[in-house]
Amino acid sequence: MVGSLQENAEKASAKDEEPQTPKLLQIEEDTVGLEREEFRVYLEGKGVMESLIRAMTELFLEENKPEDPLDYIKSFLIERHRPEGDVSVLRTDLREARKKISSLKKTIASLTSRLETYEPVGESSSEEKQTKKQAK
Repeated sequence: MVGSLQENAEKASAKDEEPQTPKLLQIEEDTVGLEREEFRVYLEGKGVMESLIRAMTELFLEENKPEDPLDYIKSFLIERHRPEGDVSVLRTDLREARKKISSLKKTIASLTSRLETYEPVGESSSEEKQTKKQAK
C-alpha cells in the first residue's frame, strides 16, 4: 500500500516537470496516517490499548488520587501483566521457605530443651560465677 502511494507520487511528478506541492504533501500525510493506523491496530491486537484504558480507568475511579499518576499506571501494569510463571516460582519458593522456617523452629526448640537439661535456667555456668566473683 505504501509502495503504491510512492509509485503514484513518482508518476505524478513524472507527468509534470514541476511537482505539485499540495499533492505531495497529501501523499505524505496519507502515508503517515496509514502508518499510524497500522501501529494502532498492532497495539490493539496485542492488548496494549485495553490495558492502558483499564489503568487510566482505575486511576480515574481512585478516591485518593496518587501524587504521581505515572507511577500508579506503571504499578498497575506491572501487577496485572506479571508473567504467571514468575508468580508460580515465587509461590513455590515461599512454600519451601515456610517449611524450612518450621523445621528450624523445631530444631531450636529441641536444642533449647537439650541445653536446659545440662544447664537449667536460673543456674549459671561456672565461668559465669567466676566472672561475677571477679567483678565484685
